[in-house]
Amino acid sequence: MKASSSQPDQAAREVWSHVLERAKRDLSPSTFHMWFGGLRPAGFDGERLRVLAPSDLVRDKLAQHYRELIRLSAS
Repeated sequence: MKASSSQPDQAAREVWSHVLERAKRDLSPSTFHMWFGGLRPAGFDGERLRVLAPSDLVRDKLAQHYRELIRLSAS
């Protein structure tokens, strides 16, 4: 997951929507809001979804615990 300051394109928003749907389904509401609530899609190049995280802590937690959920949802 990489960060970018540009506006997300339509593909990034669509892929991110799938990720959020899966995360809402698979996680408790409090866990979802804590770790996914502040995230924003930054871009999608057909293979890699770039996500903006509000802090390094959130970015690291996602990479450590939710990377597979994001990967499966985005593909």
